[in-house]
Amino acid sequence: MEEPKVDIPKAVDDAELIDRMVYEPSFFCEGRLGPAAFDLTKKDETYISVLRNKYYKFSEITPPKARKEGDTLAGIAQLKVKDVRAIPSPTPINSVMVKVEARGSAKLPSHAGIFTTIDGTPVKGGTQHSTPWFMYVQKELVKLSSYIPFAQLKPEVVTASPNPESC
Repeated sequence: MEEPKVDIPKAVDDAELIDRMVYEPSFFCEGRLGPAAFDLTKKDETYISVLRNKYYKFSEITPPKARKEGDTLAGIAQLKVKDVRAIPSPTPINSVMVKVEARGSAKLPSHAGIFTTIDGTPVKGGTQHSTPWFMYVQKELVKLSSYIPFAQLKPEVVTASPNPESC
């Protein structure tokens, strides 16, 4: 029996959980989730891809190809949208804004993105992604993440405890 289709709201609610696919070894540092898990590596990439937790089943997703040769899918980094949007600017001088927006398509309706702007300029892969301010955002995302290993994701996504301090 086929399950009924779920209508996915266009706006991502603060109460939602979002999941980032995590690969090893490149997304880890000293055995823990690292900032590379939230990098923008493709030229002109404007957001970090995530999935809206309550609108997909892990068993139905084809994970994207690993970005680095030799990487394998390790699990997900799960975050609360409210916490991601509340990442503060590191200094009163620079304005850092982080937002989460829906980016669903017919093929992947639960897709969303984490966007970052620094002093009003959108961060893009291949350009500002290595600035100290974007690295700050990456580290904050790691702190806010709960890492769930692949073995715990079968057949459905579950929630986990917060990620310990990372490098």
